[in-house]
Amino acid sequence: MSNEPNTFQQGRPATPSEIAYRDGYVQGREKEQKNQLEIDRQVLAADRARTQANQNAASGLLLGLLVAAIAAAVGGTAFYLSRGSEAPLAPEVNVDAPDVPDANNITIETPDLPEVNIEAPDLPEVNIEAPKLPEVNIETPQAPEAETETPVETPVETTSESAEKSEPAPEAAAE
Repeated sequence: MSNEPNTFQQGRPATPSEIAYRDGYVQGREKEQKNQLEIDRQVLAADRARTQANQNAASGLLLGLLVAAIAAAVGGTAFYLSRGSEAPLAPEVNVDAPDVPDANNITIETPDLPEVNIEAPDLPEVNIEAPKLPEVNIETPQAPEAETETPVETPVETTSESAEKSEPAPEAAAE
């Protein structure tokens, strides 16, 4: 039931089914919004309750640990103060019991056996000679010498010894 007239834009009067449809749509939309608001409130309340429960559990745990620590401190202090001197409670008494044979005491005597030495028999010496392998002479061909030699860079020395060092050895030149 809205305040709108019972006509459409075309200017004709609305039929009762069209009015019911329009009014039902508006009412349904309002109900849905109210339901959604109620659901949001319930979810928010559940979140608050869960958060409160977690905080209560954490504070309860801390409170329990604090009470346990205080109890341990009080107990330790009471024990320390009640110790007093380190005097023994009762003197030690040594009582030697006489040796009385027991009916269940069984002694097993083992006879002494003479020692037996068993020597291993002497084995003959065996000399095995490996066959002699033939000598094999393998000649490898040598690589041909390069005709052009690459110059080797050497530091320049001003003494006469450097001139002797730079000359090739006679054996290297003969090859």
